[in-house]
Amino acid sequence: MRFARLTARFMQLARKLRTQVPDMVEEAQDSSGRCDWAAAALTLADIERTVASNGGLAGIFVVDNEIKSSVEPRRRRALLAAESMVSNGMQKNSTSDVGSGLIVLANLGALGNVVAKKVRQEASSWATYVSSASLSDTWVDIASLVDQLLARGLQIRTLEKALARRRDVVTRFDVSVDNSAGFLDSVVAQLGDRALAFWWRAAVAVLSARILAAPTRATVTTGFPRLVRAFFPKLEPLVLAHLGGVTTVRELPSNGATQELHEEEEAEAEEPGVLILWDGLLAPLATEYCARAATRMNGSVKRCFGQQILAAPVKKNVIAAVRRISAETQLASADSRLSAAVLRCASDSVDEFMQEINARVARVSATVLPPVFNDGPNELLSVYAGLVNAVQTLCTGLRESDVCIQQLPDPYALVEPLFAAAQIGISEAIDQDDLQTVESAMQWIQSQVIAPIELDLYRRTQMFVKISMQKYVRTTLLIYPMTEEAKLHVVANVARFEFACSQLVSLADTGDAYASLRLLRPLLFMDSKQLCKNIENGDMLKCLPKADLLSFVIYRIVSEVVELADKEMLLPHTVLGWTQVQLREYMLDQVQQEPLLLDNVLDAQRWSLDQLAQKLQEISPEHYDLASCVLKHLAK
Repeated sequence: MRFARLTARFMQLARKLRTQVPDMVEEAQDSSGRCDWAAAALTLADIERTVASNGGLAGIFVVDNEIKSSVEPRRRRALLAAESMVSNGMQKNSTSDVGSGLIVLANLGALGNVVAKKVRQEASSWATYVSSASLSDTWVDIASLVDQLLARGLQIRTLEKALARRRDVVTRFDVSVDNSAGFLDSVVAQLGDRALAFWWRAAVAVLSARILAAPTRATVTTGFPRLVRAFFPKLEPLVLAHLGGVTTVRELPSNGATQELHEEEEAEAEEPGVLILWDGLLAPLATEYCARAATRMNGSVKRCFGQQILAAPVKKNVIAAVRRISAETQLASADSRLSAAVLRCASDSVDEFMQEINARVARVSATVLPPVFNDGPNELLSVYAGLVNAVQTLCTGLRESDVCIQQLPDPYALVEPLFAAAQIGISEAIDQDDLQTVESAMQWIQSQVIAPIELDLYRRTQMFVKISMQKYVRTTLLIYPMTEEAKLHVVANVARFEFACSQLVSLADTGDAYASLRLLRPLLFMDSKQLCKNIENGDMLKCLPKADLLSFVIYRIVSEVVELADKEMLLPHTVLGWTQVQLREYMLDQVQQEPLLLDNVLDAQRWSLDQLAQKLQEISPEHYDLASCVLKHLAK
């Protein structure tokens, strides 16, 4: 009875199958105008389960005859129809058509084998196409190959997207296929990777072997940026999120089950084609191309420098080097990785340029620094200016060409040693009251630095003049003893110093430094009452730092009151155990960094004034009033 019921069930399913897939296709069209292959696949799955259940129906004549004459032919037709759906859907890039065919294949238990076979056939077809392609017109033929590669890749991507789509479990899906395995799992089990990644690796390997063969390799290496542009603008549609996400399965777990491969239908994921194409074809060419680009850029840099060591680069050669670097980086801009690699080579070329510049600057500096201001024009200083101008030409050209090198050299850093050396020379001349050298130094800066160097040095010159003014004012205020003869000498020198500074910058641009310089002459000839009045009004503090006024008042009092005993011991620098020059330099450094001096200097000045006030009360009431006024308003 059990076999009779199973046989009756089998015959019922066989009649249902003949209805879904009749012998003549013309008579077997459903209302949609095609066979109901999805329903037929479910019926075939039921037949498979019925025949195999309870010991099986094999050996029963009517069952075997029906399977041979009806079921198996219809199964073959269903497989062919499903394969046709998949192929047609791939041709039209229709995910829904491909998905319909995949469902039929899954219910027939043939999904993994059929899809894997299809992918391998596509890879074989591509290999045949590439091997038969002509590369007589290299770039035109490569463009044709690229078009075909991307068109076929898009078809495989359509298949992959359909495989990756999340689906509800079909009611009878467990008849022939394990429910725990999805569509992607079945294909990965056959191919060892996702279909798209498998196909791209096979396709790129074939294309790489064809393009990298001689003599094509030499052409594509020389024109490598053109090859990159042939690929990547056309690859952009493949990496758009709305086409679905596909990633590469790098390795399978040891238990044989794949990792979780299903993703949401619209999930964005990495397109393997771009990476595989780069690693398999473009990376070797990129390495070779970058090496050649580096050689070309380094060659243009070396041509900037002649055989003569103490000589500056010729400007036209520097401009040629800029053009070469700019051209190489622009050619490589088609791909971010290639662009980054060429930019690194460009940065190395700029570093090589600067190494040679710095070496020549060091040789010239050893001869021209410290400067001799009273000599005539120095030919080596012209070389120094030429080296600075070469760096400026390089940096300006690279910026205007939009060459994105992160750390371009700073030509202003090369000028700094000249200003620093001149500043030291002027400071020494001011200490020695040598206005002739000061004037020569100012002229030297103008003729040997500012004029020949093609940089905007006004702000640096302005700072140079400002520091020189501060140094001169502070030195003048600390003159001791401040006799009438010394005052007249200072007045004459101030005019010369002011004129020398005016040859470099507009004096108004130096701010408080110039205001304090102009205040020197009236300050020297104010009597004690006028000086006290200006201090009380705060007018002096607008131009001169508190510490400078304190020192000036102390040295003036000590100079004018001859009756003071042990007056040398009351001077601030003596209290501190310094020389007068040490105090002046210390105050200059401190005032440049912050408005107030350190407490120990102010304490010494307060102590000096306090001691002077005690001694002056009976000796010189006028000076006593001045000291008291200063203690009241400045020594707080």
